[in-house]
Amino acid sequence: MPKTKPKPPKQAKQKPVVNNQKTLSPYWGLLVILVLTIIAYLPSLPNDFTNWDDTQYVTDSHLIKNLTTDNIREIITTPVVYNYHPLTIFTLALNYQVSGLAPFSYHLVNLLLHLLNTFWVFYLFFMISKHNQWVSLTIAMLFALHPMHVESVAWVSGRKDVLYTFFMLPALICYIKYLQTHHKKALFYTAALVLFVLSLLSKPSAVIFPLLLLLLDYWYKRSAKTPKLWLEKIPFFALSLVVGLITIQAQGDAVVTNQYHFWQSALFACYGLVAYIGKLFIPLSLSAFYPYPITEAAETMPFIYYLMPLFVLAMLGAAWYVLKRYKSKVFVFGFLFYIINLILVLQFVTVGSAIIAERYTYLSYLGLFFILAAGLYHFIQQKPALKMPLSVTMAVVALGSTFLTHQQTKVWANSASLWTNVIKNFPDAHGAYNNRGEYYLEVKKYDKALVDFNKSIELKPNYEDPYNNRGNLYRQNNQFEKALENYNKAIELEPDAVKYNNRGNAYFNLGKNDLAIADYNKSLTYDGDYDKAFGNRGAAYFKKGQQELALQDFTKAIQLNPDYDDAYLNRGVIHSIAKRFDLAKKDYDVFLTNNPTNHLAMSWRGIANQELKQAQAAIADFTTAINLQNKQPEYYFRRAQVYLAIGDKTKAKADATKAQQLGATLPEAFLKQVGN
Repeated sequence: MPKTKPKPPKQAKQKPVVNNQKTLSPYWGLLVILVLTIIAYLPSLPNDFTNWDDTQYVTDSHLIKNLTTDNIREIITTPVVYNYHPLTIFTLALNYQVSGLAPFSYHLVNLLLHLLNTFWVFYLFFMISKHNQWVSLTIAMLFALHPMHVESVAWVSGRKDVLYTFFMLPALICYIKYLQTHHKKALFYTAALVLFVLSLLSKPSAVIFPLLLLLLDYWYKRSAKTPKLWLEKIPFFALSLVVGLITIQAQGDAVVTNQYHFWQSALFACYGLVAYIGKLFIPLSLSAFYPYPITEAAETMPFIYYLMPLFVLAMLGAAWYVLKRYKSKVFVFGFLFYIINLILVLQFVTVGSAIIAERYTYLSYLGLFFILAAGLYHFIQQKPALKMPLSVTMAVVALGSTFLTHQQTKVWANSASLWTNVIKNFPDAHGAYNNRGEYYLEVKKYDKALVDFNKSIELKPNYEDPYNNRGNLYRQNNQFEKALENYNKAIELEPDAVKYNNRGNAYFNLGKNDLAIADYNKSLTYDGDYDKAFGNRGAAYFKKGQQELALQDFTKAIQLNPDYDDAYLNRGVIHSIAKRFDLAKKDYDVFLTNNPTNHLAMSWRGIANQELKQAQAAIADFTTAINLQNKQPEYYFRRAQVYLAIGDKTKAKADATKAQQLGATLPEAFLKQVGN
């Protein structure tokens, strides 16, 4: 028999290093990244709120104070700071239920969301890179620790960034699962749609999500000629359109039309594209605010801006060369991911007063991180000897980023540190001086506040806010005529509800109640739901003896803002005067819940309890009032009356004696009863 040629033994297929089961689990690397992230962001946890949007989102917002059915309905229907993001507001309301206005829990939730987002980033690119551990861990590290992301995490109002990303990333993961699986496709498609809705309700920036789905279709080589590819996107595009229209309506005054020429806006957009890439590699001189290079519709701006289109063309040329030379889908995918997530914020249409913002890189940088990580991995594959040096370099980058991020979180400690940093980077930023002045005014550092308001006005004389704030400063220091001068100037530049209300307060302080009421009325023509205008007008009516009108205004103020403490107190006083002590007591109860050290309100509730024959409650209130302010003879006298009413003459006599020692002249009939 002829000998058969033996078959060569089968060669085992060589697996990529990244899939070698002997390597450490990628989750150990991810755990190290998460630990470094916690270290980097630890200084953010004790940070305070800032006066940059945190007032509207949290400290002055009545939306977050209650979670009643009516309040939740209002959260769903009310835009905040020119944006529609009810889910973000709802999470802030949950924070308030847990810790009130203590900022720690708000910062903690932001950090936890960022840590979870880091996991989602790792898992998303673990799938996209076909389980490449090195690439996915590098992207997760850069995302977690890059200093440009501090704004989104350390700023309480940055909640919208970390929250919409928290839903968008798993939505992308579910869509990939939908593409790759042959079972439960409907489940993954539905999950992607639901998560997309939650992302939209967290921040309108999520409207670009359908474009990212098309980008994933490109990555996974789906034919654009397939009708199903387009049909399955219809619900996503429809939802984006609806939220987009709601956002356009909500932004209203935030959109500045005709401020800049089209060619200027194009230069700004080019600048943004280049500046964000520059900050990726050199994250220094970071700032919460980057002002436009010109503040009016001028024809000139710094020369560097005219070079920006050339930089963009060079960048596109390089991209085209890489694409043609290397046929790199990674480059196309990453660059388009970057552009898609920035396209709405490149200031083709002027929104707000900043040319770029660090928070806009929170999601968009993922595309650039992917290009970098995949490029470095490809380089390692070509030059295996460089694997260790590059890995050491990436470790140094991680530690350096941890340090820079750790330092940057301290900038967000409070409003003073925040705006001082802006002024350091942009000494002519008039708004930064005004905002820092507001903080100094709040903490009663009047000299520093005045310097900042004056500087803001010097830099931009037609800027109305520092005039209004300087008016508040003078009013708090009883310089009412100076306050009026500043309010008048602010109203002349740009009248609104707040400025008329403030000028009304100055007239009220001067005893000019008719002029005050006229200004409160004017305030309400600008904002018919301005609770403070109703509350202040009620006080003016009360001064004029028009108690029923005052009562109506205080009640309206409370309806608009259930947390308006002063309105409860003032309404309680009116009820007491009208001898409606049961209603007065309810109002005092609400006020004292939030202001337990107000001895005057405590004594008024004691009087209400006294009149309602609730002796022990009255004694408790007068005792608390005395403990808070033991120099008021009336409190002792009132408590003595209650003791006498319940037959305790010994204590009544002791309190009567104390009241006399403090200078009170007590009725003779009362003194005879207690035996004095």
